Amino acid sequence: MKFNKFLLNFAVGSAALLFGLTWVGVYQYFVGTNAVQPHTCFLTKTVKMENADSSKFDIGNPESVLPINFEEDKLTSPHVDEDNAAMFDAEGYYFVLDSDAKKVGDFEGFTINNKNFKVSANDKNYGNAVAPSGYVSADKDYKFTKVSIGNGKIEFETEPINGVKYIFSGKFLVEGNFYTLDENAKVVTGTLTKIDGDAATSSKAVTFGWSLE
Repeated sequence: MKFNKFLLNFAVGSAALLFGLTWVGVYQYFVGTNAVQPHTCFLTKTVKMENADSSKFDIGNPESVLPINFEEDKLTSPHVDEDNAAMFDAEGYYFVLDSDAKKVGDFEGFTINNKNFKVSANDKNYGNAVAPSGYVSADKDYKFTKVSIGNGKIEFETEPINGVKYIFSGKFLVEGNFYTLDENAKVVTGTLTKIDGDAATSSKAVTFGWSLE
């Protein structure tokens, strides 16, 4: 009787153990499969997306994202804009390149403003082109009373302060985009004159570089 009971308990225990091991195996199989599948799919999608981006890249589309292995020599050089009159914009600060120009009074350079920044940045007119204005930087700021920019030429005259004023007549050496230039590139050249009272106290040929202030 005891032996039969032992066999019954042994059989039940063995069955329970086998049942448990079977479910563990099934669980690991499905969990393992699911854990690998997303990783495999992710790699597959990544490869496809990379290939798609490369194939859709358009060198002529400025909104297209450059791939890591893009060919730089296929891009248009920014220096092409230097002689493109359509890219011309006189806005900015013109500083003296010639060291002897410092002898024209305390003259350092001049600033041209031709954008509307007096309104809120949210205003539709913000940044629109306006008539040029500006000033000379010397011992003081001398505002322009006259300024003319056109046909590759520039002329201005400042207000007098204590009888002193500046007059300039010159031409642009670059027709297009100044952003593409070296920081010491020659942009404007001409004759700068300092007038004190009714007499011209000094007059020099001056060459200017450019920066966006």
